[in-house]
This record gives sequence, C-alpha cells and structure tokens, in this order.
Amino acid sequence: SYIARLEDGTVFEKKGYDGEQPLEFITDEEQVIAGLDRVAATMKKEEWAIVTINHEYGFGNVEAKRDLATIPSCAKLYYEVEMMDFIKEKVPWEMNNQGKIEAAGRKKEEGNLLFKNGKYERAGKKYNKAADCVSEDGSFVDDEQKLVKSLRVSCWLNSAACCLKLKDYQGAIELCSKVLDCDCHNVKALYRRAQAYMEIADLILAELDIKKAIEADPQNR
Repeated sequence: SYIARLEDGTVFEKKGYDGEQPLEFITDEEQVIAGLDRVAATMKKEEWAIVTINHEYGFGNVEAKRDLATIPSCAKLYYEVEMMDFIKEKVPWEMNNQGKIEAAGRKKEEGNLLFKNGKYERAGKKYNKAADCVSEDGSFVDDEQKLVKSLRVSCWLNSAACCLKLKDYQGAIELCSKVLDCDCHNVKALYRRAQAYMEIADLILAELDIKKAIEADPQNR
C-alpha cells in the first residue's frame, strides 16, 4: 500500500487507503514505475519506507494523469510505502526436473516476446533466468539431457543477441563462448561472437570465427 505525493505535497495516487485496495504487481515486469519496482524488490514483509524517486525512475519527461492529480513532466515523487506481503518466485533448487524444464521454456518464450518488442535488457534477463533453471546437468536423467542442452544453448544464443543490441560486446562473447564449449560448430554462436569481436576491433579473432562458421555450414547466407 502507498500514498504518492508531488514535491508540493499534492497526493496524486493512493493504494490501500480510504477504501482503496492495496496494489498487487509482479516485479521486473514494467507494471509500475521503475523507482517503485526497485523499492519493492528490496523491502521486507511489513516494512514501511519513505521513498524519493527522481523523474528518470518515475514518469520521465512527460506529463502523466493519475487518479487524484496530474503529474508534471520531470517531477520528483515522494512515496510512503508499506510492503504488506509478497510471494517469492521459486528458485531452481526448489523445483523437480519437470518444473525446471517447464519454467525454462516459459521464461524463454517470455524473453522472445520482449525481444520482438525491442525490450532487449528485460529479454536478456529472461533468457539468463531460463538458462539458470536448467544449468545443472547432473540432476537430469538421460532422456531429459538432450532437451535441457538444447534449451540452455538456445537461451545463451538469444541472450547474446540481446547483448549485441545493447552494445555489450564482452557479454555477447562470453555467452557465445559458453555455447561453443558445448557445440564447437554452432554457426550462430560463431557468427555472433565474430560480430562482437568486430565491434571491439579484434579482427583476427573475428576472422577465425567466420572461417570456422563457413567450414561448418558453407551454404549459410
């Protein structure tokens, strides 16, 4: 629950007060402003806090209409927040094998949707979480191993594509190298790593990767 005010004390929104229902939302899904999202992720149950949120983490440089008032552009915001309760997402070690595989597949699909919408940072986080769900080979039986490896490789490749979009070339190199440790002839990994090497002007390594990719698949455009 919270009361949100402008710098002059004007209340522009209330949740959980005066008959209003408390707000329920999922963190890291852009359901609330970035400042409130970050605050919620760090709070304990029944904790109460007064928070100042600069416009970069609020409503930015645009005017925004809210329940009780209009927020001017570049406004600094003041929230009195109470964390009434929360449910933490299950971590991989709390799931059985089937649960891990399903969670990885679901997060990968969520990542794909975010990528299509140009939200590369959030997409990369989804792919990394998906890969983490199926990161330990030892816990999976033989008939699951092939699927798990395929999921992991696919998520690393997609995350590398996000890194390239975000100009995080070292991140892309590391992810593609992980894929190539599993599959040394993976053409996508060789190509994306070569792209990253070109961007950081490591042209010798870029050329090596491109040549390996051509050897692996000469007909690949």
